[in-house]
Amino acid sequence: MHLDTIQYKRTRYTFVDFISDIGGMQSLLFSFSAFLVGVWNYNMFDNYMVSHLYKLEHPEENSRHLKDSFKESDFIKPRRCYNPKEYFRDLLPSWICFCKRCKADRHESGFEMAR
Repeated sequence: MHLDTIQYKRTRYTFVDFISDIGGMQSLLFSFSAFLVGVWNYNMFDNYMVSHLYKLEHPEENSRHLKDSFKESDFIKPRRCYNPKEYFRDLLPSWICFCKRCKADRHESGFEMAR
């Protein structure tokens, strides 16, 4: 090795180095999965209790007497992916949800009243 030579070593700061400085991949994945599970389980216990305790009348049976309406109605069942939709609808202010898909229909209004 010569005394006059200078060696340069180039190091790069990569994305993995950045993640490790923040706290590592494990904490990032854990936080992301905890957020997803929290959104998925939003109001899950309330929806379970409502679906086992309350019934919703069919729309054409409004003229019947109260005795027969309980026998002719069905228990309220939550729809698929109802919890994430409800989570994001509750997260946003009410004036933003002006489209038809964001507004609650008869089934979802029944859930809200039962809760």
